[in-house]
Amino acid sequence: MVKSGVYIIKSKLKPQRIYIGSSYDIIKRWRCHINDLIRNKHHSVKLQRHFNKYGKDDLEFSVVIYCDKSELLQFEQWFLDCKKTYFNNYLTAGSSRGFSHSVASRKKMRDSQVGKHLSEATKLKISQSHKGLNTWMKGKKQSEETKAKIREWNKNKVVSEDFGKKVSIGLIEYYKNHEQPLKGRNRPTEVCMKISNSKKGHTVSQETRDKISKTLKGNKNGFKKSHKINVGRKYSEETIEKMRKSNIGKHGKTRKEVQDQKCY
Repeated sequence: MVKSGVYIIKSKLKPQRIYIGSSYDIIKRWRCHINDLIRNKHHSVKLQRHFNKYGKDDLEFSVVIYCDKSELLQFEQWFLDCKKTYFNNYLTAGSSRGFSHSVASRKKMRDSQVGKHLSEATKLKISQSHKGLNTWMKGKKQSEETKAKIREWNKNKVVSEDFGKKVSIGLIEYYKNHEQPLKGRNRPTEVCMKISNSKKGHTVSQETRDKISKTLKGNKNGFKKSHKINVGRKYSEETIEKMRKSNIGKHGKTRKEVQDQKCY
């Protein structure tokens, strides 16, 4: 008969070393523990090392309490809080919260993923599985308290020059090999209508207007000197030619025709 409850695995030579767990089927769970230990694949490193050193006969399995399936985590957590466990990785029933991998383990996991790339078929499957799903933040509004914490956290936070260079170099390398997401994209009429309707009725508050006015006040052409990113910048002949071609046909005349017209 299948019974559910909370169990303890204890060392005979070192009784202070225990493992607390719970299962819908206690007997089956004990067999799983033994099989994993024999194959040297148990999730508890401490229990695995103890088994390798002292053997199966040193471990004693006993049931603490039989209970209903709905009460398993509640009773397991109570025993985890009351007893000092040695073999358990996690101190929260049914959760890995509080557990952190060692530096060596994190390095191994990182190195194992280096150079690995998802195939196009796998990417397509992931894309199709996510279609129609709402993002977890969609429709959620942050409380004023959360907003205040975010503002305080970002206050006076300055990105180092070295980090900024790394980000810049990384983006340059990325866009050399990847097409920019919006480059040359023509949005469907339906998308354009949605964007247009989302802006209807949206007004900027007076406070925001005052901030913008204060920021731009006294600056030539309404821009701060720090925002003049193109001041003193010289374009290459190739770039100038591309810009000239891109302006052909706009407003009915080329830039040269407009300049020639101003001379007369």
